[in-house]
Amino acid sequence: MSARTRPRSRSRPPARPGPWRVGASPEEFSASVSAVDEDLKGQVGELQRRRGRIAELAVGEALFLAPDVVTLPERLREIGHGS
Repeated sequence: MSARTRPRSRSRPPARPGPWRVGASPEEFSASVSAVDEDLKGQVGELQRRRGRIAELAVGEALFLAPDVVTLPERLREIGHGS
């Protein structure tokens, strides 16, 4: 059998319980969907945080400063101090 005709073996993550599980009760299904939704919300939040950090780095102002230090001049500008 040549390499072209052999089926490729694909590594798959272990199966985990989820809303697609056969025989799940409506409560189990709902709980699984909620768990997946919460997981996705966490991932979206992390991606948004990373996008914000990249935008800050692109501006250059916050390149080497901790987020708390960067917010101080911003807050001072908001309340009317500084230029």
